[in-house]
Amino acid sequence: MRIRIRLRKQNAEYNQLVWASVFIQSGVSVSCMADNLQTTDLDEWEEIGEEVQQIHDDLIELVHTLNTVPKSVWRDDFDEAKHGVDQLKDSLDDRLFKEHSEEASVDTFYGGAD
Repeated sequence: MRIRIRLRKQNAEYNQLVWASVFIQSGVSVSCMADNLQTTDLDEWEEIGEEVQQIHDDLIELVHTLNTVPKSVWRDDFDEAKHGVDQLKDSLDDRLFKEHSEEASVDTFYGGAD
């Protein structure tokens, strides 16, 4: 899986494009998250949560691979990518709770204690 995230602006509209890009590149199919569209069923949210957590884990694992490259080359871009994935998790978690307040769990996007 190849993930390429590049954030240039800090605004919600741009970040939505980045989040869409993350899903497209990871192979997850997600509809626009506008409030007036149909909801996503809980099983699909679980799948999305697993994919987003895998992207997060892969990004963290990438740090180990980058150890041979000076941090000054990649640190700022890595921090922006990590921030983008964290924002994605927050936004999706918010949406999940809007759609399924009774059944939703923070574990979907943030994992649980094993």
